[in-house]
Amino acid sequence: MLYIQSDGSPNGSNDSVVSRDLKGGPIVTFLSPSQLKEMADLSFLPDGRLIYAVKEPPPMSDTCNYWVTRIDPRTGQTIEQSRKLTHETGFCMNSAGATADGKRFAFVQWKPHLTSYVAQLASGGTRLLQLRHFPLNDTMDVIGDWTADGKAVILADNRTGHFGIYKQSFDADTAEALVTKGYGSFPRVTPDGKWVLYFASAQSGGYSPSEPTPLMRVAINGGPSDRLLTARPWAFITCSRSASGACVLAEPNDNRRA
Repeated sequence: MLYIQSDGSPNGSNDSVVSRDLKGGPIVTFLSPSQLKEMADLSFLPDGRLIYAVKEPPPMSDTCNYWVTRIDPRTGQTIEQSRKLTHETGFCMNSAGATADGKRFAFVQWKPHLTSYVAQLASGGTRLLQLRHFPLNDTMDVIGDWTADGKAVILADNRTGHFGIYKQSFDADTAEALVTKGYGSFPRVTPDGKWVLYFASAQSGGYSPSEPTPLMRVAINGGPSDRLLTARPWAFITCSRSASGACVLAEPNDNRRA
């Protein structure tokens, strides 16, 4: 018998998969917490094979693939090295189910998609009027901020296969590229309206919130980017619209609590 053993840690960070003979005996660790956190959508087959999904590394973070291995449930020892079972791109999967003979399996494929909308505020900010999708494209786009005059938005968009920073006016059909290299994310316009601050990738593989991240600056109309500082993982930045003219960077402490 296989089952999940948990100590109630947030997000199941200390969960493990253990096995035990139905007739009794010792509990054997089948998958440790460090192994389990890299896996998703586990399927155990009667012959001891384990099929599981793994997310691809950046910049293919929106892609998962199935892997297969074989583990002895009596000892927890791997008896067949993992090998890649699928070679898909552009989506992840879940809800896998195998046939009784273990020769075929089916799964649901899914793809995350972020879509931004704009609207007018009415009735003292209690109603939305003229809600519409903006910009009109099929890529994932996130409105990060507005220009100082309120006539354009700053977008984080993956139209080139990785996230870059773009500016698009509400009366324009196309966006102006500000940052297409360095995997820009979470753009914020400075209070004076002259600059866009954003987080870039510390490595060529793409933005990763688990790594120290360069905070960059690019002119509101484009041009070369300047590196301002390196922030801790999971940092966040916001800029004031008041006369203080300040931008605030929030970073977690060593306990990731502030």
